Amino acid sequence: MTLDEKIAQFIQLAVPFFEGASDAGQITGPMASLGIGQDTVRSAGSVLGMAGAQETINVQREHLAHNRLGIPLLMMADIVHGFKTIFPVPLAIGCSWDLPAGPDGKIGTKWQNSGVNSSFMVNKNAAHPEAILLYYNYMLDNLANPAAGSAYEHGFAKGYDWDIVDGQPTSDSAKIKNYNDKFPFITGPARIPDLYMKTLVKLADGGKPETPFEKQQAESRKPENWYAAKVVMSQIDVRKQNYFTGAATPTMIAKWNLLRQSELETFNKIIYDKLPVDAFDTFVASWKANGGDQVTKEVNDWFRSVQQ
Repeated sequence: MTLDEKIAQFIQLAVPFFEGASDAGQITGPMASLGIGQDTVRSAGSVLGMAGAQETINVQREHLAHNRLGIPLLMMADIVHGFKTIFPVPLAIGCSWDLPAGPDGKIGTKWQNSGVNSSFMVNKNAAHPEAILLYYNYMLDNLANPAAGSAYEHGFAKGYDWDIVDGQPTSDSAKIKNYNDKFPFITGPARIPDLYMKTLVKLADGGKPETPFEKQQAESRKPENWYAAKVVMSQIDVRKQNYFTGAATPTMIAKWNLLRQSELETFNKIIYDKLPVDAFDTFVASWKANGGDQVTKEVNDWFRSVQQ
């Protein structure tokens, strides 16, 4: 075994690096500058995140055909209590609970900002920049809440993100060979937010799925997703939303990363019993004195400016 082959045995790569995978070759970024070339892949010791018997066989067969010494890949996965969890990192099992009241009897939790989780950038020289709106509006009108009997009743396309298995339509990715649900979506499935949450709450309450959308969610979302949505929606009035959507203020640019890091460290230490609960009060005083109050002032000034 050469030195390069020995080193490669310590390398673990994601599934798309390997021939035989359904998404083989879908790797972007400066791989060459990291020293990852074809020889490295063919001598690698393990693959992370492989799922499905047939794909595992395909990848292993291709790897053995090209590995000079015929050393098989170790198939690795992040597992907790025997179950894989979800994107981005399957290392923990999460759930939602009713929030407890504080010493003053009040309940509150931080909510995300406006709900905008992505932006589109259109080339200024595009001949028809409005096409992106036409496309997405079509998806919202036809795929987000499809009508019974429509072309999108079960999903985007048969044999793609849904199929007929044992005589019944299904969108269960584990049952569909070469399942893929990425092509028709720009940043995710066309989704109507309140319909999505209301559907999960309905399922959590024992309601029978009736519409195509409800049936899709009943099959693709696990019961723990349903009940988590019910907890979230039952406490919607105690969620405190940050309505600031402007550019970072001067103090944010200078100090926000440090303030955020201090918050995370303090909360984690309290949770893991490394600090007493009253350390929260000390943190608040420090946060305010080290830029928090100034950030608050700048954000409120911004809010007043956009209301004029």
